[in-house]
Amino acid sequence: MNGFQVARIQRTWVESGEPVIRYEDLLDHDIETLEHVLLDECDLQIDRARFREIVLANRFEQLTAGRSRGQEDSAAHERKGVAGDWRNYFTDPVKDSFKKYYGELLITAGYEKDLNW
Repeated sequence: MNGFQVARIQRTWVESGEPVIRYEDLLDHDIETLEHVLLDECDLQIDRARFREIVLANRFEQLTAGRSRGQEDSAAHERKGVAGDWRNYFTDPVKDSFKKYYGELLITAGYEKDLNW
């Protein structure tokens, strides 16, 4: 499967009219976002207080033994805990290739206003 095919699949998700949960939303509003989707919309049968405990136990700071979001550990799966940090690692050739395959999708999904990034 090439990049255009992957982008087409992802575009159908964005254009379906169904809610999309973004990483950025989870970083700032994890409990509210997940409660709404999982408990209210999907009717997950769990006590709200227990659900909140689980979400809190899985925040970046808990999973990294107290490391603050933004404090990087390049060897860890939970590397930095911030949105958009990928931009710091894209070389110009990688950026150009990514724009080719996913640039319009980033605009459609509301992550970018245009291709001038």
